[in-house]
Amino acid sequence: MGLKKILQSSLFNLEYTELTDSIDISQLILDIWTQYIESGLARSFYQINNGLCDDFSLDVIAAAGGSTENFFDVQAGNFMEDNNFDRQLLENHWRITPPKKMTWDDLNQLGIDGSTHVWIVHNKRHYDAECPEGVDNFFDLPLFSRYKVAYLRSKGVAADDIMTEDIAPPPLCPINNPVKEDEDEALGTRMA
Repeated sequence: MGLKKILQSSLFNLEYTELTDSIDISQLILDIWTQYIESGLARSFYQINNGLCDDFSLDVIAAAGGSTENFFDVQAGNFMEDNNFDRQLLENHWRITPPKKMTWDDLNQLGIDGSTHVWIVHNKRHYDAECPEGVDNFFDLPLFSRYKVAYLRSKGVAADDIMTEDIAPPPLCPINNPVKEDEDEALGTRMA
């Protein structure tokens, strides 16, 4: 059954008609991803974020009654200029700064292109299928956090894998975590 048929079926009959502050955005996201899982459209929230994120965000917005000035979908390209993140826009309008251990140059080297991911923004908070509770900095969404982990590890910087509450565990970073300096010292001490 295709997405359009699922949305038209009784399986996908949600009763949200318009977005108001009384609608719990997190609950709405949970309701939509429950429908994706129960209908067989996706097997996990990770899978929704990796191939169905555009459909998912549009479905959440439609279930809420449509986009508004403070509730809409975005993609990485909305925050980029000439394939680099627009630092002025992110810092001045969105109050987003590079995550811990990262610089703007690092973020521009993550391999994120303008269409990497689509997610939902409500009152400058960022939501997707793996993060129904939302985050203030979209670089903290699990999908982007996985890019950060791979990048940091490729540079020899230790970074923990990103784990989310999901039906099936998401894949772990294929790059081994480097041994931290203090772990090296502890190993040397233990071996002496």
